[in-house]
Order: sequence, then C-alpha cells, then structure tokens
Amino acid sequence: TRDNGYNQMLAYYTAMLSKIGVTAIKNAASGQSGQNWKNNSGAVTLAQAIAESGDGTNVVLEYSYGINDYKNGATEAQVEQWLTEGLTAYMAACPYARVLLVVPVYTLELGRNVVLQDIYKRLAKNFALPLVDVLSITAAVHGNASYYFDGTHPNKYGSARIVNYILDKILPAELYQLCKMD
Repeated sequence: TRDNGYNQMLAYYTAMLSKIGVTAIKNAASGQSGQNWKNNSGAVTLAQAIAESGDGTNVVLEYSYGINDYKNGATEAQVEQWLTEGLTAYMAACPYARVLLVVPVYTLELGRNVVLQDIYKRLAKNFALPLVDVLSITAAVHGNASYYFDGTHPNKYGSARIVNYILDKILPAELYQLCKMD
C-alpha cells in the first residue's frame, strides 16, 4: 500500500531488488483497506495480486493492511477477519507464494498501532508466516518531518528506512549488502 507522491516504498523495492535480479510488483494501492483488497474493490486488489502471482512460484507478497480498515469504526475482530480472509484466499490461489507479514507503520492512532501489532502477531502464528514489525523503527521517527509526510504516511526518507529494515530482516546478509540503500 506504499506507493504515492510522498511514499516511495515501491520505487525503492524496485531499485534495490533489481540489483539482485528480483522484480517488485505493485499489489495494492495507497489508501486501500484490507477489506476492500480482499473484496476486489478499488484500484489494485486481491484478484490482481493473484493474477500477477500465478501459482506463487518465486513470489514474495508483502502484506501490510489494516490502517485504513479503522476509518469507519471497524472492530479489532472485523479487521482480523478481513485480513485472515484475504490471506486465506491469496494463499489458496497461489500455494507456492511466500507471504511476508509487515505490521503497518506507526501512526497518531496509538491504540490502533497496538491492535494491528497484536493482529499481525496472531496472523503470523495462525498462518506460520514470517513477520516484520516496523512499529519501533517508525515510532522512533514519528513526528519528524524528515521521515513522515504527516501523522500517518512516511515520506521518501521514511520509506527508505522501512524498506532497508524489511530487506535487512528477510534477505541473507550477502544479498542485503548487494542491494541496500544509503
């Protein structure tokens, strides 16, 4: 969900991963909720992610939804249900894909931060999926205009911080050294 005028994560993923022969594909749109993604409502959806992934061979899907599900008063149980349904559908359609759960970034909504962190921990356990928690590294720079566009959205420097952190956590050290961004 991290691709718009102020958040450059997709561009950074593309530039960094191309150095090691990996292609990044957009599987969501900024502002997309987990509910809408799984319901195939919006610009980029579950159906599109499935179509782009084939059976999932050589695919890693970064999954980081939930922030926008709270806009209309969704409960923790509802958000977890929508995220679970989206993951279940994707994994059934793309059985060879590897899914990486990424806890959404730190925002002004402190309660939401904790709830999403808890949901993602349960999803990781229930689906036996790897989890990267970016709350601490985004909390450390939250409110700093050098890293955040506003109270919710990282800017290009915040994006670089997040992508470097994620890739450092998931890639073998020798590959990360080949593609890391200064």
